[in-house]
Amino acid sequence: MMFNAAKPYMESTQLWKICQRMPKGSLLHCHLGAMVDLAWVIETAIETEGVCIFSDVPLDGNEVREQKDIKLQFSKQGKDGLPSIWSKEYIRHSHGPLKIAAESIPDGGRTGFVNWLKLKCCITLSDSINHHLGVNDVWRKMQTAFRTIVPIIFYAPILRKFIRKFFETLVEDRVFWVEMRGMSPNLRLDGEEKLANAPLEMVRILDEEIKAFKKTEKGTDFWGARLIWDSLRTKSTVELVQGELQAVSILGN
Repeated sequence: MMFNAAKPYMESTQLWKICQRMPKGSLLHCHLGAMVDLAWVIETAIETEGVCIFSDVPLDGNEVREQKDIKLQFSKQGKDGLPSIWSKEYIRHSHGPLKIAAESIPDGGRTGFVNWLKLKCCITLSDSINHHLGVNDVWRKMQTAFRTIVPIIFYAPILRKFIRKFFETLVEDRVFWVEMRGMSPNLRLDGEEKLANAPLEMVRILDEEIKAFKKTEKGTDFWGARLIWDSLRTKSTVELVQGELQAVSILGN
């Protein structure tokens, strides 16, 4: 059985519940951006001041909402009172507050928005069994998901909450040490539109959140975390070498 189809059955078994409570010690390799429930991330973004939504076309129908990309990120250009992104009058690339857009989507209001965006940002059961479409179709869906969700996960105020939530879920599953990939080039600091382009800031945020979590009641037994330095294969040799030099510099300090 395909994993997405088997998952609900697995999670309902007594064996799964036993495995959840068993001590596991460590999780030695994971992708930070994929570690917390999507609905939680979307709800957190909706409630974060300054997070906006924009598109290069009006999203005025089910078909266009299904096919077209949207962009979510912190923006100082966000304005109330603009034509809705869900209407034909929407002005291309205009930045509207995410909260207003979420609550005004024609199909189900805020709950409908969260469900719609979640489906755009994950491989659904239907996606996973449409083998006839080929691997490229699934990969295109994954790339769209990354482009949509990563800019909000790696906005510092959301990232901090994201890390805390991740640590809480680890401890609930009896995992007390984690090593994760997460050197995203998409990091934006509080109130900043421009990318930070400073790997040390990511390290600083993680270090502060580890220390803060270990002081909480839930984090008393948490051992800590390690950030795996990673980079994208699409980068040039020069960019990869510069990244390695930055890592050496940080470790040296």
